[in-house]
Amino acid sequence: MKKINSIVLGVAVSLFLGTSFVTPIQANDNLYSIFDYCLAVQDEAEKYGIEVTIFDYDTSKPITEQTIEYGVESVQKFANSIQIKEVNTSLESSEDKSASRAIIPERRTRSKSHIITCAFGAVNITVQATADVDVNALRIMYVYSTNAYPNGYNINFSSWSTESISQNDNSPSDGYLSGRVIGLCSFTYADPITGISTGYSSREGFDYTINFR
Repeated sequence: MKKINSIVLGVAVSLFLGTSFVTPIQANDNLYSIFDYCLAVQDEAEKYGIEVTIFDYDTSKPITEQTIEYGVESVQKFANSIQIKEVNTSLESSEDKSASRAIIPERRTRSKSHIITCAFGAVNITVQATADVDVNALRIMYVYSTNAYPNGYNINFSSWSTESISQNDNSPSDGYLSGRVIGLCSFTYADPITGISTGYSSREGFDYTINFR
């Protein structure tokens, strides 16, 4: 395996992203360079609003037109396969204390998990919040913190960067916290066919609801 020189690759990618000039892929006995491959997959990734980074490649495996077509199809496969599913958890039962008027605050930490899956990997993202709850009225009084982070289960996962978290207290009803999380999720896949290790990154968002009752 050969590590691409990061400086050279950075210049190549910068030229691709920062200018409208792109050198057409030129074949030499039907063989192409790794930089031709980079330009082709980056061009395809831009159509889907995702990011693709080439980390390593096997110099013993020639890069042909079929290799480039396969790389472009892999970008399409990743972009079209992303799904986010909420992990089902049992909700805590709550006692109706509406008859009591006394305010009794209690600090609680609760969480909700979502699984992000794609053609090349998966990761569990947990949304965790800490809030003061009136245990008599079963209402959220104050939210101290809300954050989202990778937790536990993952396949070919590289990184998660939370960009924003919105929160709505006592929504959709008293004692619940809801909102939306947006973040950049990245996976790395070493393809055994092409010998090329590729990083795929996509900006994803999902809605969450956490039960504090």
